[in-house]
Amino acid sequence: KLNQVVLQKHQKNLANDVNRETDEAVIKTQHAEEKNAEEIKVKQVEAAKVKELQETEALASSYGNQLASTSSAPNDDEVVILTKAKYERLLQSADKVDKLEEKLLQILNLLQQRNIVISDGLTTQKVQLLNL
Repeated sequence: KLNQVVLQKHQKNLANDVNRETDEAVIKTQHAEEKNAEEIKVKQVEAAKVKELQETEALASSYGNQLASTSSAPNDDEVVILTKAKYERLLQSADKVDKLEEKLLQILNLLQQRNIVISDGLTTQKVQLLNL
C-alpha cells in the first residue's frame, strides 16, 4: 500500500510537470505568434511606405515629364526640370512681393498726402487723422 501511495504521488508529480511544461509551451507559442504578428505588421507598414515612396517618385517623374513636354528643358534631366519649376514658382512669388510693395508705397503716399504720420516701429509719433 505504501508503494501504491508513492506511485500515485510520483504520477501526480509527473502529471503536474507535464501540465506545467504544456502551459509553458502554450505561452511560448502565444509569444511567438504575437511576435510574428508584430513582424508582419512592421513589414506591412514598411511595404506601405515603399509603395508610397514609389508612387511619389512616379508622380514626380510624371510631373517632370509634363514640364519637359511644355518647356525647353531637356527631357532626360528631371532634376533640372524640377529645379526650373521651383525657379518659376520663385519668380511668381517675387512678382507678388513686388506688387505688394507697390501697393504699400501707394498707401504710404496717400497717407503722407493727408498728413497721417505712421510709426516706423522705432519711434512713436502722433497720428493726425484729417478727412479720410
